[in-house]
Amino acid sequence: MHEMTPDQFARCLPMFTGDQMNLARAMLKGMISCRVFADDTVSPSAALVCARRMGICFVAGDSHFAESLLSRLRGWHLWYEVIASDESWHKPLSEWSPLSAAAAHYSLTFAPERADLGRLRRMGRLPLGMRVQRMDAAILKLVEKERWSAGQLGLFSNDADFLQNGYGLALLDGDQLVACCSGFAPIEGGYELQIDTQPALQGKGYATIITAVFLQEMADKGLRASWDADSIHSLRLARRLGFELDNAYLCWSLCEENVRPAAM
Repeated sequence: MHEMTPDQFARCLPMFTGDQMNLARAMLKGMISCRVFADDTVSPSAALVCARRMGICFVAGDSHFAESLLSRLRGWHLWYEVIASDESWHKPLSEWSPLSAAAAHYSLTFAPERADLGRLRRMGRLPLGMRVQRMDAAILKLVEKERWSAGQLGLFSNDADFLQNGYGLALLDGDQLVACCSGFAPIEGGYELQIDTQPALQGKGYATIITAVFLQEMADKGLRASWDADSIHSLRLARRLGFELDNAYLCWSLCEENVRPAAM
């Protein structure tokens, strides 16, 4: 297998189709820092795309190359979430580790031109005493300090990258961080969303509120949003907020024990 250079990434794009491959296409277009491996750098027929910052990966093309491609993941990140282009990849993914497991995910899209802004305004009404603030440098430091919200930085390379190219909102009660919604990663024409709520305050509707406010701002800017729902609860919330279901697919979780990630 060969590691491709950024100027070669676009050659893999035709293999990564479907809404569940939004992030893969963003990586291949240079919007997200990643590594790409393929069977051939000139005319690839199979490829592995993996974010540098965390183990979010996509595989597509001829699965006869699966074993060689997936071997490139060993000794890098401690865990991976892998989305495949078709079912022919499922067997090699299941055999990658005794800890391999698959779960149903749902790809959804928010189209600003079809947004029900009145409904979003009602769903985004703030509780008395709470406020929404855009994530600036100070709020981002607060967000990253909490374990439950640290993933808001998403696939951006660092704070500076997020502040320049990303977008996020925080729901605050005084100085207490309650919930967050951010563009986890840039995609064509918008963002992939990440929503988090303080564990002790879950089930009170705060995720709905902050996401509704975020979507209003996306609609005002003409930006679309995508959501990778990993549970029926998330799927229902997304539908309530105006997201449209694109498709359902399997996401594979891979974990290799006693492996220390290599320095990148």
